[in-house]
Amino acid sequence: MQVLIERIKSNDRKAQEILYKKYADRFFYCSLRYTGNSNDAAEVLNSGFFKIFSKIHSFYFINNQAFEGWMYKILINEALMFLRQSTDNLINTEIDPMVQSSTYSDHHFSEEDCLKLLQMLPAGYRTVFKAPNNDPNFLSWKTGTLTFNNVPLEYVVKVMEDYYGTSISIEKEENKYCRFTSQLKNIPLKEALQMIETTLALKVKQRGLMYSITGKGC
Repeated sequence: MQVLIERIKSNDRKAQEILYKKYADRFFYCSLRYTGNSNDAAEVLNSGFFKIFSKIHSFYFINNQAFEGWMYKILINEALMFLRQSTDNLINTEIDPMVQSSTYSDHHFSEEDCLKLLQMLPAGYRTVFKAPNNDPNFLSWKTGTLTFNNVPLEYVVKVMEDYYGTSISIEKEENKYCRFTSQLKNIPLKEALQMIETTLALKVKQRGLMYSITGKGC
């Protein structure tokens, strides 16, 4: 990844294309969770990549995970900016994309607490925080809980990629439609993948920072 980043810093269009193709699907899904529709998500995706390519010269490479986190912060900023531009009187809240490490508060709010606080805000202020759809994992970044209720494995993988900031592939097409039910509360990625192995009789293989799911299963 470091070599690819250096090529992008040299304005290598082919390297930009490789990075875009690698992350476009995952970032589109992340954008869709904020915007609620495909057209707006595509707009956020494109503006996000434009910002990534224009700011990448200031990024100091540490490891792949840090780079992915940096890109996610830029993408989320673009999504929040898009929502603010679409609605009057929004909270001026923005994640600093140049911060390459995260500091989390010692105070943990439940989803119910978040919703109570949300209702105390003026109507226009709630737009940024309001889930654009009925995705039960929309607030997973805050609650630390992933909820799956008889959903296809393909959906499970997309949510886990977004939540853990990793890459997971399903080798066999038929396994994408295996149904998975579980609630994962504040557990590491490897434990979550073990739950999939146990529940669906599948195998998870690690290849560097990427994972692949294989086996007959279901």
